[in-house]
Amino acid sequence: MSHFLTVPINENGIIFDQNIAQELSNAAAAPFAFTDVYVYSHGWWNTASSASAEYNIFSLGFARVLYTLAANAPTECPKFSGNYSPLALAVHWPSMLSEDQNSVANFLEATSFFTMQQRADSVGRHAGYSLLRLLIESRKGAKALRFNLIGHSFGCRVVCSALQALTDDPAMLADIGDTQFNVVLLQAATDSDSLGHGQLYGDIQSKLPALRMLVTTSAKDKVLGT
Repeated sequence: MSHFLTVPINENGIIFDQNIAQELSNAAAAPFAFTDVYVYSHGWWNTASSASAEYNIFSLGFARVLYTLAANAPTECPKFSGNYSPLALAVHWPSMLSEDQNSVANFLEATSFFTMQQRADSVGRHAGYSLLRLLIESRKGAKALRFNLIGHSFGCRVVCSALQALTDDPAMLADIGDTQFNVVLLQAATDSDSLGHGQLYGDIQSKLPALRMLVTTSAKDKVLGT
């Protein structure tokens, strides 16, 4: 059985849930003792209600796929052995001018592209990094975690900024050890060279040794295309 937490974050990257550190600490201990962490971040133009609805659809669909894979996996596969206890964190950050879907301010949402771009980086750099740090510290001395970070559109910037902030912290790099990072960037709303050396997220690939990335694009994404 997996465990699902929603993490509300404000526009400055501050986590609203003041008990999050204790909640993660509890999840790290028996009887949960999570081994895998899934972090989801939505993109631009999502209110809390719409993000929650989409997270529910995604998490159920994703769990169905995992159960199918588990049923057909070799018995020696560690991913689906008894040592698999997942924790899912759904990040919600304010990606609209107003959380009120009926607000007149949202008629100007299309003009907020660059504001939300910067906000996504801020959310990842502060809140995203804090979550990763708390999770790694909560499992210090135990078997290394497997992180699975999934972002969509500007949510990819949240994910990448969190990882970049992690690599900027020498103390955390020393604690990472053989922690695995599986990163999925769906329709990544970043420059095509953002992961290059010296660029915005340029240290992720060089400083995280156990890293795998899948980056997708879509010809039908008019916002990114034009």
